[in-house]
Amino acid sequence: MQEHEKLQGHRNFRTWKSMVELDLRALNLLPFITSRCGEDIFVSPSRRVTLDAQALQYVRASVGKSVQSRLNDVHTAFDAYEALCKMFDTNKIMQYVDLHNAFVRLRFRPHFDASRFISDFDQLITEYESMIGIKFPELYVSTMFLQKIDGIYDANSPYSTFYSTIVSLPDETATLEYIKERFSRLAQSTKKSTPNQTATNSSTNKPTNLTSKQPPKRPHSSDKPETDQPKVKTMKSKYTTEQIEQLKKMSSAEKAAIRCGKCSDYFHKEADCKNSGRRCYNCDVYGHEAKNCTQKKKEKGKTNTE
Repeated sequence: MQEHEKLQGHRNFRTWKSMVELDLRALNLLPFITSRCGEDIFVSPSRRVTLDAQALQYVRASVGKSVQSRLNDVHTAFDAYEALCKMFDTNKIMQYVDLHNAFVRLRFRPHFDASRFISDFDQLITEYESMIGIKFPELYVSTMFLQKIDGIYDANSPYSTFYSTIVSLPDETATLEYIKERFSRLAQSTKKSTPNQTATNSSTNKPTNLTSKQPPKRPHSSDKPETDQPKVKTMKSKYTTEQIEQLKKMSSAEKAAIRCGKCSDYFHKEADCKNSGRRCYNCDVYGHEAKNCTQKKKEKGKTNTE
């Protein structure tokens, strides 16, 4: 676990808590922090002690050095987790600040996913209501929803017309669900009709990710179409995995006993050979030997000229 992910105090307690619960769930150790010694699961006493020790070890390793000293007298994962929650989960001001900042940052802008925006908005409203213990009036929530839409007061924006329509409707018609449905349909149609601007510069309307122009590649005399290139047979294409492993374990004399005298490949006799001739060890093509390989000569000549 990286140092910046470890619990340091009120500042990152909520993030740490979510991470620890998720990790312990994946390790099948979550019951040991939700109940004392994993009372919710059925295991043998010795196994219970082992699993609880593993959960406690994880919790200790997940906190910073300044916090670890507060867990010296704790002997179960449940007690350690409960102690940390009492230390750092009681600061309601920090929770209010985090929630308020998240709500302030939430905005719907062109090309955003409308369904994702609605889901995030509903989640934040639910957290607000749960934290303060009251239910917001629907009219107030509708007002907050409309204020989160960019361009709602801009006469040139399609959302301005949408806003004018909503405020002209009677209250029994302009419900929160109705507003969300009309907004979702408008956002979807607007996104389809507007070209994607993410890859362009807004001031010049030109692509921003243009690569520099490269000079045309000069043709080389040795360049040939792919169809003219001989097909190279690799070890994997000629032999099975078992045969390759067998060759690795064989001595030179053993290999010579199973080598073809015509093409120099293994695992067949000269009378059964279907290849055109000796296999070149330079280009792995049949019909010539390495000393007569034209590819080798070209490479050598190229090296000399360079």
